[in-house]
Amino acid sequence: MAAAFFSSFPPDQLVVKLEAVLGEKSELVGLCCLWTGETDRYGYGVHRVVVSGKRIKLKVHRLKYYLCDSGHSALQRNFHISHL
Repeated sequence: MAAAFFSSFPPDQLVVKLEAVLGEKSELVGLCCLWTGETDRYGYGVHRVVVSGKRIKLKVHRLKYYLCDSGHSALQRNFHISHL
């Protein structure tokens, strides 16, 4: 289901909500933005969201890149996005 989420762009209302969550659950350390929210068993940052009535778990580094690539994010294109 997560792959289907990334195949098309979500409604603006959901984008605003996702950006807010990413901001609330992140901490700026120097030039790095560290995820302080939930992680999976491998240490990847994850965020759960309901899309089309289904609850899905999205990896945060992929979500941030997706929002940045769409031009909706404040993240600049020259930043490095890492899952570490």
